[in-house]
Amino acid sequence: DPSNAGGTENGTSWATAYGSLNSAEAAENVDLSGSGGLGIYTFHCKDGDESSPDTVDITISGWGTTSAVNYVEILGGYASGETGTPGTPEGFSGYSSDHYRIELTGGVNQVALEIETDFTVIEKIQIKLIGGITFNAMGIRFETGSNDGLTINKCILWGTETGTAGDYNAIKSLYTVKVTNTLIFGNWDTCVLVESFNGGSSTLTNCTIDGGVTDNVYAGNNHGLVCLNCASFNSGDDWNDNTSGTFTLTTCADDDGDSTQTLNSTDNYAAEFTDQPNGDYSIAGAGSVLDENGTDAGAPSDDIKDVSRTSPYDIGAFEYEAAAGGRIMSSLVGAGGLAGLGGIAGQGGGLAG
Repeated sequence: DPSNAGGTENGTSWATAYGSLNSAEAAENVDLSGSGGLGIYTFHCKDGDESSPDTVDITISGWGTTSAVNYVEILGGYASGETGTPGTPEGFSGYSSDHYRIELTGGVNQVALEIETDFTVIEKIQIKLIGGITFNAMGIRFETGSNDGLTINKCILWGTETGTAGDYNAIKSLYTVKVTNTLIFGNWDTCVLVESFNGGSSTLTNCTIDGGVTDNVYAGNNHGLVCLNCASFNSGDDWNDNTSGTFTLTTCADDDGDSTQTLNSTDNYAAEFTDQPNGDYSIAGAGSVLDENGTDAGAPSDDIKDVSRTSPYDIGAFEYEAAAGGRIMSSLVGAGGLAGLGGIAGQGGGLAG
């Protein structure tokens, strides 16, 4: 909890939460492998006063993770007023100071979340890169590992690039990455960039991506990318496979008509969302090309807001919610986190910010 910076910091309660995720990771780093390991470690993140973003870049390194059931989880979405044991994280309607977020003024090689640990899970985390960005500034980067996977779920990444710097990416991975129910918007060079020199395949499912100056989604160097129910708009190239990467697009939407596998929504992409210029990417209405045009199989059963999806599923991170008496009567469901994995510092989880 960044609002606790300068106070007592040991991660055993919200009152003594670490003042940054960086300090929590450094203090709590343990070997999760072997018979004496904790197995799973969860960082619970909130902003207690709704005005204190985390402004320190973070590297997740070490931890001895060895399998998909042995990992580090970074979990946000907690209500600012929580005081006891971490409750159920809240869903996101859009980027907001109500919840924990990492905000950096970009510099050379500055990365909000540098992942060097296999099987890391990032859920309900907001990231914003601010101002004139220079080369190699990124939201989430996974370039050190053994191709064993990174999971990104229900996150929001907002770029505000004012220059033309290269390698300014919301998400960049040289290994397998799974991105689900995530909103990426603003101005980025490339929003999602995946490539590898040893093959591999990543997935992008029910994501909304808007604003890649060069590309929204890029797959290169023999890396495969399976995209399901994704909306990709307002970019130099909505889907770029660079001849050496491969795309599989299933019920995706774009404004370029790049592939027979996508639904061309015409160039008026902003009309598909409630208020795209002001960051509201909920679906505008039942007439949107995003509404009821997705595929159920392989897609998550809820959306970025934790709203249950109704068959046939919608395209993008948000499921359309009609007013009372309309097509869908939605209700909030479980947060979609990994149940039973949390705790307090020293017992499988730390309270951080």
